[in-house]
Amino acid sequence: MWEITDQQLSDHSEWLKSNGQSGSRMDKTGRDLSNSAHPGAKMDQGKFIGARFNNANLEGASFAEADFSGARLEKANLKGVNFRGADLGGVTLDGADLTGADLTNADCSGATFRNANMTNTICTNIDFVAADLTGAKQDGMKISGEARLRDAQGLK
Repeated sequence: MWEITDQQLSDHSEWLKSNGQSGSRMDKTGRDLSNSAHPGAKMDQGKFIGARFNNANLEGASFAEADFSGARLEKANLKGVNFRGADLGGVTLDGADLTGADLTNADCSGATFRNANMTNTICTNIDFVAADLTGAKQDGMKISGEARLRDAQGLK
């Protein structure tokens, strides 16, 4: 199993601050980061394509504009996570806790949120095309703006 080190977080922070001129972008494409704990980490614009974060604790982390296409975050703690503008297309979030997460402008097309907790999740301008929210707890979930909901399943 792989991990995200403090040095990698520092290098990514430098990459963000320098607009890519120094440091290095977080890239955990295809890595298994299941059961890892990175609460509050800032990994905006990181690459996590096809990565696995099953049962991970990422509470309060920031992944704005990150690419998670095809990743698995089953049963992950994603409370209060910032996914603004993130690519979550085809991502599996079954059983994940997204309470209070911000999915503004996120691409969640084809993603599955089966039995996820989406209480008070912000979904402004979200793309839920062909997403599956069957059994998801949606109390207080806020869908607004130009949300795309065609063929979404399980929306209440």
